[in-house]
Amino acid sequence: MHLDLTSEYIVYKYKNTSLSLHAGYELLYDGSNHKQIDIRKDPNSTGTVELVTDYSKTEFTHGINLGLGAYHKLGNRLIKLELNYHIHTSKLIQNRLVATDFPNQPDVNHSVNWNGNNIAAKVTFYPFKRSKK
Repeated sequence: MHLDLTSEYIVYKYKNTSLSLHAGYELLYDGSNHKQIDIRKDPNSTGTVELVTDYSKTEFTHGINLGLGAYHKLGNRLIKLELNYHIHTSKLIQNRLVATDFPNQPDVNHSVNWNGNNIAAKVTFYPFKRSKK
């Protein structure tokens, strides 16, 4: 399930071009609630590498969308260019790498939390003709 609520405001209009700002809230439900563990052993030593990918806390995630767009009329058609920045406000995926017992190497325990922030560009073409009322 994906719910995206967006509000848009036209801030500038000149001839066939309009500029807009938008803000919104995004909610995502993913029922694949699981944890993946991959363990590898080094055949030449007692070393072990464990990679844990944890999706278990990401059943519901959400974030804020901020962006700007430009509408341009092409005769009776319309094209929209849009740039969007998504700020994810919940933890998305946690990765952890643990390497132990390798000769002449210190043990390693490193974690990374993928936050889900991203920038997206989008082009929308409206091929319909506007009816004149």
